[in-house]
Amino acid sequence: MMRLKDMVKLAGIVSLAYVCLTIVLPPGVSGYKSRYGQARVNSDCPNNPPNTTNLLFKFVTNQAGFDTGLAIANTGLDPIYKTVGTTGTCTLYFYGDGPSAGTSLVTPPIAPGSVYTTTVSNVAAGLQGYIIATCNFSYAEGSQDNLRSRS
Repeated sequence: MMRLKDMVKLAGIVSLAYVCLTIVLPPGVSGYKSRYGQARVNSDCPNNPPNTTNLLFKFVTNQAGFDTGLAIANTGLDPIYKTVGTTGTCTLYFYGDGPSAGTSLVTPPIAPGSVYTTTVSNVAAGLQGYIIATCNFSYAEGSQDNLRSRS
């Protein structure tokens, strides 16, 4: 298990160590890379409720002609490992610069085997910074892509 402060050292990111998050590594894996190429960050905080997943979207923007695309998958439907998940929502917390900084938004329910997608312009217009998503279900996976708008 790799703690966020270790991931921060690996990624060269600073000043996020106060977030109580843990990356869960599969047995026998010494390094970490999500199957989707993005960090999967699971909660391991004593005060967090069970079946909670925290995701860090490390740089998002809706400035200078860019718009970050976000995807949150509820991977709680897995016939290979017999995973049985639950439907739940995620609360997106916006940090950084822009009119949306310091606010939050709750997603619609995300069923096991489905994906919630959006862009920063749709949920936090003008934001440049990062997002922490707290999902009230296990097995959440997050992905992001910075898109250039056509003009």
